[in-house]
Amino acid sequence: MVFSFLGVAFGVLFDFVSAFERALKIKWVTFALDLIMTVFASVVYGCVLIAYSNGSFKGWHFFLSAALFILYMLTFHRILFPMFCGIFIPVHKISKKFTNKLKNNEKSLKKLLHLGK
Repeated sequence: MVFSFLGVAFGVLFDFVSAFERALKIKWVTFALDLIMTVFASVVYGCVLIAYSNGSFKGWHFFLSAALFILYMLTFHRILFPMFCGIFIPVHKISKKFTNKLKNNEKSLKKLLHLGK
């Protein structure tokens, strides 16, 4: 039962992080969030595996989690991912304004440096 819950929980976490990354569209943030999510999922899965299997790894634990994750991705992902994307629309707008300001400042700085030549 716990391993089934883990599969679905990791699916929801994956959708949440993917929607947030899609809103930001910054490569290094995407990499950092993917790394953090991977480490978090690995630690949680390892702790649950040790707690519920008395130290012996059983293949069906992993299979059950993976199967429920895949089932989640084939079913509920189509509902929750667009919802999470909708939640992060304001984040996308703020991110876009911020990056546009940075690009404008970069262009202004380049113009200023080229005027001195």
